[in-house]
Amino acid sequence: MTGLWLVSYIVLWLVVGILCLITIGLLQQLGLLQRQLEQHGSEPTTEETLLHPALEDDGLAIGSTLPQLTANSINGFGSLTFPFPSLEGYSLLVFLSPLCEPCQHIVEPLNMLVKEAVNTGKVIVIMRADEQACRSFISIFPLNLPVICDNERTITMDFNVHHAPFGLLYDAQGVLVNKGGVKNREDLLNLLRNEVVPQSLSL
Repeated sequence: MTGLWLVSYIVLWLVVGILCLITIGLLQQLGLLQRQLEQHGSEPTTEETLLHPALEDDGLAIGSTLPQLTANSINGFGSLTFPFPSLEGYSLLVFLSPLCEPCQHIVEPLNMLVKEAVNTGKVIVIMRADEQACRSFISIFPLNLPVICDNERTITMDFNVHHAPFGLLYDAQGVLVNKGGVKNREDLLNLLRNEVVPQSLSL
């Protein structure tokens, strides 16, 4: 009788252990699903959208003009005024978030863009977070371009951006000519594939 009780006890704990493993697996899958929904919103993920990210509903309408505002950079580039005075070339605004993993992957392509596109345009990062989080991000992932910390989300709301990383491309007249998610180098190149950007850029 004692042996039967011991076997039952061991089986019970094995069942409990298996249930715990199943629960952990389900929680991981729910976490991945939530993360995917945050990145893609309610839009269903298809093979076509993965290969060719479509222009999202975020951001101002194509053809709208660059809103007027002034903000200070947090990494030594001084005060920035929108629209940029006497600008010859395009203006690219990239919205990032410190807790966004794809935002980390776009840092190097952005730095390469600034390095290769000397005097052809202006690239600015707008980070949706408090200043401490913004500075922590750029200390780990240095950006060689102006970074604005949008602590109150006022700039984000002015530009109607809800996803990160997200880019808005303006021409020399301050007119929005392209927009979309920029989760990697290919997305950035697709966003820049416009007549206002030099075709020689290779990133």
